[in-house]
Amino acid sequence: MLTNISEKTVSAKTSEGTVFAKICSFVEERFLVDKGTLTSDLDLFDQGIVDSFGLIEIVAFLESTFAVVLEREELMSARMATAGGIASLVAEKQAAK
Repeated sequence: MLTNISEKTVSAKTSEGTVFAKICSFVEERFLVDKGTLTSDLDLFDQGIVDSFGLIEIVAFLESTFAVVLEREELMSARMATAGGIASLVAEKQAAK
């Protein structure tokens, strides 16, 4: 069943904690990570959880779920390596809207 994107999109002013929780849930489900394993500073790449293709999946999830557009420089930043860094970036982008 197709879900209307607007039904999946989280409000424009989502708290960073909520963003972090949703990112963790996505990563746990999509990349088969044990629930509760992710911490805000766990490097997803160094731990072998995510690779470059996984990053593309995460970006697509962020854009569709949180209605943000990530710039090329942001994609290459160290913040994209951890769930905490990603949550912080998304929260900042939403606050700037």
